[in-house]
Amino acid sequence: KPVFREILQMSVDTTKIRTVAIVGHASSGKTSLVDAVLFISKVVNTHGRVANGTSAADCLPDELERKITIHAKSFHCQWQTHSITLLDTPGFADFFGDTLAAVRAADAAIVVIDGVGGVEVGARRIWKMLDEMQKPRLVFVNKLDKENSDFFRCVEQIRSAFGKNCIPFELPVGQEAGFSKVLNLRTTPEADVPPELREQFHKCHESLEEAAAEQDDKLLEEFLGGQALTLEEITKGTHVGVARGTTVPIYCGCAEKEIGVRNLLEGVTALLPSPVDRGAVATEDGGSVEPLANAPFSAFVFKATVDPYAGHLAYVRVVSGTLKADMDVLNVTRSGKERIPQLLSMQGKTQTTVAEAGPGEIVALAKLKDTHINNTLCDPSRPVKFPTIKFPRPVMSYAIHPHTTKDEEKISMALHRLTEEDPTFHMERNPNTKELIISGMGDQHLAVVVDNLKKRLGVNVDLSTPKVDYKETITSHG
Repeated sequence: KPVFREILQMSVDTTKIRTVAIVGHASSGKTSLVDAVLFISKVVNTHGRVANGTSAADCLPDELERKITIHAKSFHCQWQTHSITLLDTPGFADFFGDTLAAVRAADAAIVVIDGVGGVEVGARRIWKMLDEMQKPRLVFVNKLDKENSDFFRCVEQIRSAFGKNCIPFELPVGQEAGFSKVLNLRTTPEADVPPELREQFHKCHESLEEAAAEQDDKLLEEFLGGQALTLEEITKGTHVGVARGTTVPIYCGCAEKEIGVRNLLEGVTALLPSPVDRGAVATEDGGSVEPLANAPFSAFVFKATVDPYAGHLAYVRVVSGTLKADMDVLNVTRSGKERIPQLLSMQGKTQTTVAEAGPGEIVALAKLKDTHINNTLCDPSRPVKFPTIKFPRPVMSYAIHPHTTKDEEKISMALHRLTEEDPTFHMERNPNTKELIISGMGDQHLAVVVDNLKKRLGVNVDLSTPKVDYKETITSHG
């Protein structure tokens, strides 16, 4: 298994922070991209792989067994002068609740597209969600080493599905004869472009310059006058365009072979917005909070887990101010005070204690008395409350029965723990049929719930089709 190197966590300039959700259709290579980033940024000592069970990201027992991402997880790395938090998310619709929560906690997203499959239904659903949340994004076309992959076909699909503001910032080299590297349109000199790509290079570079120029009247005047923009002008213009959502860069590569991943990290730091770029965060009462490190503290709880050793962990995104250990904070949602025992920086399931966290950073808080998903924590003297995440309602239900009398004693508490972690999982007792009903987002979702009851919580159960809850019945012949 990859071994995480401890990263020295120091106070970071908020303009140098990037908090990014990795999203996309199932099996598009999101987790492979996270694994490649962790290795390239020297967070882990070996490049983990999902296929052989060595992934640093898919690290929980149910994920190792199924070889899919089930739980959103945060990872932290440094790239040059920037601090990057990546949120790996599930691609399967059954686990969409975790994806939704992770996107809410992020400032931007990387949408991973399979170079063979192109734009699939999961990507369309996620794109719509990003539009609704007004999250800036860039696209990474992955798996370009595979047979039948086609970058230019994917670009046409992306532009057709999501708009002409999606612009290639890179071109693949040698895709037909053996994909080997990518050309970055911002930084590659024309002399280094292979002859067979020059026409595409000129066409895409012109679109890139135009997108940058449109963000500034002076640059637009230069561009329309035939003057070539400098690298600094292109970077500045596209950074503004991405933050506004008017430009969506398209990158490409192969995460498994680490092709294009360094360029992608350069794009994350140069083009995606910091918390400061994103600006003030709206509160529930119509006000706003500025993401400044010296402002009063506020944070939002977007996820919770029950760790076998640390107990209840609340994952918070710091919105403003600086959170430190031993601080007293107000849980506005529950109308109670909490004392922060310690701050944990999470690398998947690996925990490191840190001294503080500022705007844009994500930390886990252990052993809080009464703090849950969708709660707002803040400075007691400056109460604020952030809008809650609207999780999707369950679509499938089963009646659940304890396998033995011993299991009957533990089933209610075990199910309650799972509802704490997963707002898309519901449980209730039907007063008419007397059955305990569990509901989730689909077969896979409920199968994972049953596995967790058995393997994590030691409760064996059986499922059955719920009895029909008849409201009326025939009592006599007419």
